[in-house]
Amino acid sequence: MKNYILLFLLSFVFIRVSAQELSQEISLPRAGDILDKTQLDYTTSGASGGEVIWDFRKQTVRDDNYKVSYSGKIDSILCLSESRTQYKYRLSGDSLLFVGYENANIRIENKLPAVTLCYPFVYGDSIGSYFYGEGSYSHSLGISSYGFTSTVADGLGSLLLPGVDTLRQVLCIRHNQYIGQVYHAESKFMNDSISCLPDSVRQWLKHDPTRWHVVHCQWYVPGYRYPVFETFENSIYKSGSLYRHFNTAFYYPLTEQCYLADDPENRIIRDRLAMLDERAFKQESNDLLVEELCLKTLQQRQQH
Repeated sequence: MKNYILLFLLSFVFIRVSAQELSQEISLPRAGDILDKTQLDYTTSGASGGEVIWDFRKQTVRDDNYKVSYSGKIDSILCLSESRTQYKYRLSGDSLLFVGYENANIRIENKLPAVTLCYPFVYGDSIGSYFYGEGSYSHSLGISSYGFTSTVADGLGSLLLPGVDTLRQVLCIRHNQYIGQVYHAESKFMNDSISCLPDSVRQWLKHDPTRWHVVHCQWYVPGYRYPVFETFENSIYKSGSLYRHFNTAFYYPLTEQCYLADDPENRIIRDRLAMLDERAFKQESNDLLVEELCLKTLQQRQQH
């Protein structure tokens, strides 16, 4: 009886941790976290849908390593810093907003922020929003940046990476951005009132002869706060033609996230999954032993 109760409880735990969900408790970026990521040769983001197998084991690891760090406060401004650029986010209710970015050459402040994610977010969910920002370029030109961004959890399955065991119940988040930019000799901007901006941005994108298209895919594994793999595809639409700009991929070593400070929620999930894996291995071994004994018994009976 105890075994049946334990099996029931373990099954309940498995359902909870295997139904991959991005929530604020286990997936929201946090100030003070520092991660390393390794650049890989670019690969396509692969298929979407359920029960997908993304096999990236043959990707060549480059020598380029990058550090990603978070600072600030999520309820005001949280900065993601990498490659000498700060990307700024703010949590508003259940929505993670992208509010701007800056580096040595450019500074953009989004008057109409882009909604990048909503919590909770599960397979099949999707969101979309228009955005508009203003700033400066090379400290001499004004710049307006605008566009449309969509986010969809369009894949669920297994992920295979170089030197890593198969990762299961992996959720793929796909971000699509269409971006237009206009430079100004003076600080004269295109902005309307905030309430009218979505309609204006829609028209600007429709008639813009040149715009960027960025596809950013991220793979999330149960028990890890940040994605473990990501791809970027950057293209330019110019006068109706598509031109590939650059594509790349990055891997975040799992050990980096295992040692993040004060992340008990994800540690509990990893421990539960490890317990389930161990129990499944023992059960499989017992099943094989029983099958072998049955086969021997059958052979002995046939001999007599």
